[in-house]
Amino acid sequence: MKYAIQNAKLFDGEKVIEKGSILFDENGIIEVSEKQLYGDINIDGMGKTVTPGLADCHVHMGARVESPVQRAAVIAWQAQDVWRYGITTLRSAADSDDCDIKVRDLINEGIIDGCRLICAGTPIGITGGSGPNVIECDTPDETRKAARLRIKATCDFIKLSGTGSMGGKNSIAGLEEMSEEQIKVVVEEANRTGKLVMIHSTNQSNKTAQWAAKAGVRSIEHVQMNEETAKTMAENGTYYCPTIICRYEIIHSTDPAREWQRKKADPEDLTRKKKALNLCQKYGVRIAAGTDYGVGDTLAKELAIYVEYGLSTVEALRAATKNAADMMNLGDETGSLEAGKHADIVVFDGDPILDISDVKKVAMTFQNGKLVYKKAEF
Repeated sequence: MKYAIQNAKLFDGEKVIEKGSILFDENGIIEVSEKQLYGDINIDGMGKTVTPGLADCHVHMGARVESPVQRAAVIAWQAQDVWRYGITTLRSAADSDDCDIKVRDLINEGIIDGCRLICAGTPIGITGGSGPNVIECDTPDETRKAARLRIKATCDFIKLSGTGSMGGKNSIAGLEEMSEEQIKVVVEEANRTGKLVMIHSTNQSNKTAQWAAKAGVRSIEHVQMNEETAKTMAENGTYYCPTIICRYEIIHSTDPAREWQRKKADPEDLTRKKKALNLCQKYGVRIAAGTDYGVGDTLAKELAIYVEYGLSTVEALRAATKNAADMMNLGDETGSLEAGKHADIVVFDGDPILDISDVKKVAMTFQNGKLVYKKAEF
């Protein structure tokens, strides 16, 4: 079944086509054109905006569900629920029982439906470090063995807990934890087997982030980067995953249950996050959008903050489409509207190019050319 969306504004991942058409089916995108295209089903896109499927590059699925069986069930549900937010790809940043990997495999094998999952499973960290559910390693040799275990578990990314975090009551936020040598051996193992590495890094000294960028870590999560770090990341092609909404909501929350997190947070963190985005623009560091949340409407909020802090709407959308796909080594499959790529497509009832808040107005979502979400009144 061929679909044609006609007369729509198109954002192809790089540029905007003010009025165009896209033709696709379950085998992929067939054509993108400023001319009228026709399929078996023709959708009038007048007043609508079409983009590649969105990606959230840092999520924690099944959060606060202790049982692995129940958590896997929640992850499987979330992998479908995200379609109503226009999300077709998620990078799961951690799961202590590799439930994310198991659900990913069920989706890939066609046993269940769901969005594309890129998974880290259990993170690697130091004994007594950030988060209770890590593979604990205190020497380079222990860390190399842990990396090999993650590769054996068929993770897509190896997740490193490089510094302390906001997430654990006993974790000291920003404390340097993993050593430079530990980071290097993980990257060596990842490179040897075609895996990628991501690292949690929040220390204001930026030492961990600089070590990671020099070692060849693919993406650095959270860092409130300084100028030297921005230069180092740009030189090494390291991606930045900002996850601003998480810290933003901690600082602005009035929930008594989050008081312990507010005490750990510094309101100046947001100033430094804004500076980090501006440094990315200055030095050409590529931003891959991520939220550090469970899945839902938080990606739309994250993109709105990017624009508030100085990115253009096109830059914000690119962070959640082309940049995200390239960072995850999915650029040949998704992230842009090009002939031959998978038809991961979102139709917005509005214009997020003019007003980024319209990214909340998802009318239709296609995953691999299959209509997986349609707003009732569309």
